[in-house]
Amino acid sequence: MPIVKSLEQYFFERNLPVTLPVETLKNSRLGIDVNHYLSRLLGSKRELNIDAIGGFPNSLKTYIRSDVQLFRELNITPIFVFSGNDIVDQYDLKNSKENSSAETFRERAWNHYGSYQSKNQTSIPFTPHDTFRDYNAPFTFEAITRDLIDYFNDLGLEYFVAPYLSWAQLSYFYETEYIDAIYGPTECVLLPNVDKYIFAFEFPEKVFRFVEKRRLLNEFQIGPQQLLEIAVSVGCDLQPVTLPIYNGYPQQQLFHIGLSIINGGGNIYSNISALNNEDVKTRFQKGVLALQYLPVLKQNGRVELSHYDEHIEPPNPDTLPPSDIHDIIGQRLPHEYFFYESLGLINPKILESVVYGTYFENQPIDGGIPSQYKSLVSSTVNAFKNKELNLLTQSINRYYQVKKIHFVKYFDKDDVELDNKMYPPMSTTIDGIVIKSDTETFNFSSFLNSLEEDDLLGKKIIGEYGVSQEADRLKTDYEIIATSTLRTLSLLGLIDFKNGKLVPNKWSKSLFAIKNFDPIHQEKLLTLLIFIKLNAFQITEPFTPSLIGNSTTTDPKNSRTVLLFARLATFLQVEQKQTQYIGPISRNILAFRSSIDLVKNNIRELLECVLVNSLANNEVSKLDKTNSQWRKLVSQIPYKEGTPNTILGIVFQAVFDIYFQQDGDLARAKLEVFEAFRGQHNSISNLEEDLSKGFKFIKQAFNLVEVLHEDNLINSEVFADFERVNKITVEALKK
Repeated sequence: MPIVKSLEQYFFERNLPVTLPVETLKNSRLGIDVNHYLSRLLGSKRELNIDAIGGFPNSLKTYIRSDVQLFRELNITPIFVFSGNDIVDQYDLKNSKENSSAETFRERAWNHYGSYQSKNQTSIPFTPHDTFRDYNAPFTFEAITRDLIDYFNDLGLEYFVAPYLSWAQLSYFYETEYIDAIYGPTECVLLPNVDKYIFAFEFPEKVFRFVEKRRLLNEFQIGPQQLLEIAVSVGCDLQPVTLPIYNGYPQQQLFHIGLSIINGGGNIYSNISALNNEDVKTRFQKGVLALQYLPVLKQNGRVELSHYDEHIEPPNPDTLPPSDIHDIIGQRLPHEYFFYESLGLINPKILESVVYGTYFENQPIDGGIPSQYKSLVSSTVNAFKNKELNLLTQSINRYYQVKKIHFVKYFDKDDVELDNKMYPPMSTTIDGIVIKSDTETFNFSSFLNSLEEDDLLGKKIIGEYGVSQEADRLKTDYEIIATSTLRTLSLLGLIDFKNGKLVPNKWSKSLFAIKNFDPIHQEKLLTLLIFIKLNAFQITEPFTPSLIGNSTTTDPKNSRTVLLFARLATFLQVEQKQTQYIGPISRNILAFRSSIDLVKNNIRELLECVLVNSLANNEVSKLDKTNSQWRKLVSQIPYKEGTPNTILGIVFQAVFDIYFQQDGDLARAKLEVFEAFRGQHNSISNLEEDLSKGFKFIKQAFNLVEVLHEDNLINSEVFADFERVNKITVEALKK
């Protein structure tokens, strides 16, 4: 989070920014703080409804592509740096059961929207007039990080996930001359080794604005330590809470008040001490110390404290970090794990659970109200989390192997202790599954095609002892990812591994069926299969309590048909023009999107943990790979794309609400919906084509469910609902 939103305004009031043409940076390497960059791209007037529909901000790729084009014209090499793990105070603030300001804002927006909709019930939900984004809260990008990394890989851009704070890593890059300039947040003025930094690009005008720290300090008449104390007291990444000495003052004035205290001869620490509150004083002290000891990934491949050299012997007692430094930045993980994190190979959230002893399942953007969603969250403990944490901890220090880790649910006061200490270790149950192949690159479709029901992979599987010698090591990207993917499918219970052999179980027939479907839908259908297998709730089961934007069809059977159409369509992304969406929304469909998202994220996290376990156990020839080769491998890992937004689900729901009102006249229903979208919501490229794609996917989903029904693996009433949907779908595809 920026020090305070008013600080940049303060820059301009004091005439501190220097404006130069972007051409000044020609032939340079520019380090870009991703959070800061994206926050500026998605300003207060952009993507107003992104939190009401979910998914990737539609306009974002256009902005990034345009900026990158300018950089390339000037031979500027951008290095995009993401933040990784949170330090202690950041983690505690984010992972609280109390609603954040953004969550409270969204709830208020939904209530306001619902009060209007209840008076104006229509088959096509109306377009909200208010934003669902809280612009006073920092925009968080964790949910779209994988999409961004995938997009950066597609564009051939260099990216890096910092072990902790992105701007601290940029500081190290700048100090070691890996980059020539920094584009980052206001926290950059605190960095002792950074003399100036860019805080704004105006790409249409092809200019940028930067601030010189020396000039800033002279203008404010303070020193670097005093600036740090103001920043920590008003709230920044080092200490994210505004301390009580500012109670009663508006946010826009906080930096000015802190500056006035110092310019008036006062002292921030003295003012805090006068509160006689040890918790507040400790929070302040930890924030001040954090800057000096923020860990960064260094050239030697190790994650070390930024301004402390661990290799000087004997150590200087005057520069030794505090003995309780872990209370400020968290416990240390192996350097190897941080390396995989830096590539985007593993989600920082799962590593944080090892560090802090809690995996916090946060509230989804719809609010997570339905009891069905809460049941789905609870089902992930045994299906995913116990396995993930066992895989991560059993390869490292014994302290972590026996450490208690709790699963914390946003809706439940009672935490669940994860069974991450299971014996034998999870890896020993799957390490005999090893795929050897001459294929170089991995794609999910070709992998599925290699699964042969009668003779499972035949000689491609090394027996029960796994990678036991150098010759067995996994070398190609295909071998590495395919091995981990097959192990993941085994852990998910879709195929068994017994006595050194893969053995089909009752779910394997459905898994094998997926290879016969359209490759672009195979991951989606696997997600649907896992959702059904978890059995937390039925896909045709209405949410309890009922949510805004539900179907207007009253007949129970027809209502379930509409619901199933809408939910299956939510697996797909509509083709949109590269502009923000302004159109109908539905909290009911958004809640199901959250369910899909939860299952997808858990599948990906389990796959990541299986892959990291394989790497940590030296099953891969790791030293042969360059950074670009590692990034290429990451780009091939399945489940890299985020969950689509709710637009197609809303379209299908509207079409079939009208369909049943019009006695089954699909053409008329489509026409009415298309006219409404064409007239008001022109960000959708081609609804007719999107609807056709939706029907094709729904047909394949039915074919998968048909296989499940043959083996009595799906509720008969749910299958009857699928049959009704399929009957309509078959007719729709004929036209």
